[in-house]
Order: sequence, then C-alpha cells, then structure tokens
Amino acid sequence: MTPEHDERDERAAAAATWYQLYRARTAVFRVLEQALMPHGLTLPQLQALAVINDDEAVAPAAVARRRGVEYQTMTGVLDSIERHGWIKRVRDLPDRRRVRLVITPPGAAQLERGAATVDAMLQRIFGPIGEADQGVLAGLLQTLRERNPPS
Repeated sequence: MTPEHDERDERAAAAATWYQLYRARTAVFRVLEQALMPHGLTLPQLQALAVINDDEAVAPAAVARRRGVEYQTMTGVLDSIERHGWIKRVRDLPDRRRVRLVITPPGAAQLERGAATVDAMLQRIFGPIGEADQGVLAGLLQTLRERNPPS
C-alpha cells in the first residue's frame, strides 16, 4: 500500500467512527428525552436540577459552565424550571447584586423521578454490551475528550 492509500484509509476510518459516535449520541439522547416526557421534564432541565441540587445556592453562570453550555442557553432552561417551581432564585447575602439558585422540594422530587428514569434507561441502553465493554468504551471516549479539550 502507498502512504497516500494509508492516509485515505485513516481518514475514512475516522469519518466512519465520527458518524457512528454522532448517531449513537443522537439515539441515546432521543431515548432519554422520550423517557423523561411523561414527567414533563427535558434532559437539560434534569441536568440543571442535578447541578443545583449538588451545589446548594449555586450561581446561574456556574450551572452553565458545569453543563458545558453557553450562559444564554442555560438561562432559558433555568427560566423554565423556575416557572415549574422546581428552583428559586435568591439574592446572595454577602453581595445582594448576585443571584443564587436553590432547588425546591418539588424540584428535588422531580430530580429524583427523572434520575431514576434515566438510570433505568441507561441500564436498558448499555446493559446489552456488558460491563467490560462499557469500561472499554468509556475509556476510549475519555481518551478522545482528554486529547481534544474544548477551546
């Protein structure tokens, strides 16, 4: 084989891998979103609730940063979960100009229901490939993330 042929094969393999990764991500997110629908919950809302629950009185910008999304995108998610009564915005005591987010009891209950649903769906999705292969896949994906940090 020529070096040009090897390079073409590598590019084709990379493109095929990217395509499969993209399709798998899309399929998993679709399944999770559909499973959360009966709870009146979206995956971004569930993820925001989890961050707020884990870090009591967290700033909205920190929620966006931890979820890896733009602040403007997270603002819409936070507005919707606040309208549902799942979080409250409270003024920061040391600096009254700052706002912190606190999960409410209905929000904690919604988080619990949503997390249980996602856990069950993840078992259904990943269970068939077995624990050993899940570990291999997780390791490969972690290597990709580490070698390609966001800019």
